[in-house]
Amino acid sequence: MRRTRTLAVLALCACGSSPLNSAFGKAWLGTSTVAILGQAPVSFTSQLNITVSGDNATLSNLCPDGSGSMTATGSGNSAAWSGSVSCFIPGNGCTLTLTYKSTALSLSSDNRTLTSDASGTASGCGLNTTFTVHFVGA
Repeated sequence: MRRTRTLAVLALCACGSSPLNSAFGKAWLGTSTVAILGQAPVSFTSQLNITVSGDNATLSNLCPDGSGSMTATGSGNSAAWSGSVSCFIPGNGCTLTLTYKSTALSLSSDNRTLTSDASGTASGCGLNTTFTVHFVGA
């Protein structure tokens, strides 16, 4: 009986979650700041493309050449993701693999500002180190 009640409570909690805010879905233009251990942080203008379906958001344009995508999962105005993406670095002619370990994607309450923070490891192109990336877009 106790197990049945516990399962019923868990089912009610799962049904109560809201889908990801559809306002996430657009091309966000803003500034990215990337910091790689041992190097000075670099800031640059960037674009993050997001499409939303239910509680999933597909983030694309993650690499400098416009390739690379990941799927974030969340509800309301926040989401997170994990995994790896490989980016070809045209100027260096090599491939850099970014493995995301801690991530947060949030949308402001007025749906006008997107903030993304991520950290993980970077390997390839002569690197094997940690990185952080911060993006703010509108």
